Amino acid sequence: MQLQFLLSKEGYQTALAHNGAEAIDVFQQFRPDGILLDVILPRMSGLEVLRRIHAQLHPQARLPFTVLLTGLNRQDIPADIMSLGAVAHCPKPVAPSALLRLLHLHGLYGYAHHCGGGAVLRAGL
Repeated sequence: MQLQFLLSKEGYQTALAHNGAEAIDVFQQFRPDGILLDVILPRMSGLEVLRRIHAQLHPQARLPFTVLLTGLNRQDIPADIMSLGAVAHCPKPVAPSALLRLLHLHGLYGYAHHCGGGAVLRAGL
């Protein structure tokens, strides 16, 4: 919830999912520009959520920029996930400045920055 508050304060439109199945439903309705995804989620892991979202995309569509939020080391994340493209790793606890820097590096700005908007799905607790 703290990350959603930070993003809203920075001018991002946000949607929140509390478990993996809900994350897929919210993704389909919200169509975000970016995803903040906990790796460990109730009902379905964040990794499985990402695989399913990728499988649902049109072959020419790109996966929205995704930040995996986890206590795992980057090398512990399966290679197939990292090979989906547009996937970054952000260790927990998340430093707000590091997260915003990652989003900005991938062209996602909140409306507060007058550089366009960014819609972000936050899946996690």
